Amino acid sequence: MQDAGVITRKAHREKTAAAPKMSLAGAIGQVLLPIATFFGSYAESGRIDIDILYTVTYMNTIATADIARDEIFRRVSEREEFVCSKYFRQVYMLAKNWNYEYSHACSIVARRVANRRLKDLFMRLANAIASGEPELKFLESEWVTMMSIYRSEY
Repeated sequence: MQDAGVITRKAHREKTAAAPKMSLAGAIGQVLLPIATFFGSYAESGRIDIDILYTVTYMNTIATADIARDEIFRRVSEREEFVCSKYFRQVYMLAKNWNYEYSHACSIVARRVANRRLKDLFMRLANAIASGEPELKFLESEWVTMMSIYRSEY
């Protein structure tokens, strides 16, 4: 009986030694990334409100060239002068590196963003992509809507 317990403990040690381990820093990073993203966007909220109009204008402009969705997200994510670019970079990275659909990636990023306008934009974008609406049509209507909001507020 004693030997069976020893073998079981030995097998358990070998099994747990072979299992991949996540470092404490990696585990903490997975927990803190969504929280850090949320608070970062909350701190930038005032700048995002103004910047979102420029971002949608840029997206609408490059979408008129009839380029692929990947290219639109890539180009916006590279524009570091836009405060919103890092959130578009997150969508792009989820789609390219993790093979998420763009609609799902937009939904994920929307949940992490504190700014209401940017969150709503990502959710509308996710719904438009999921329903098959062309990017150009969506971005044109989004730009017109944002321009009317901007005019009424300023």
